[in-house]
Amino acid sequence: MTPPAPVEEQTPRLGGSLPHTGSEGTLAASAASAALLAGGILLYRRGRAASRR
Repeated sequence: MTPPAPVEEQTPRLGGSLPHTGSEGTLAASAASAALLAGGILLYRRGRAASRR
């Protein structure tokens, strides 16, 4: 009868990292969205002001 193979203990890895979810461009997309909304609001208000004249 052969003895069982020795069990190697795994040491926990320190400094783990989070998985990459593809959300790196979220800040840039949010800034672009806010700029487009602000531009649209500006054009809307200018158009309404011009139509009242």
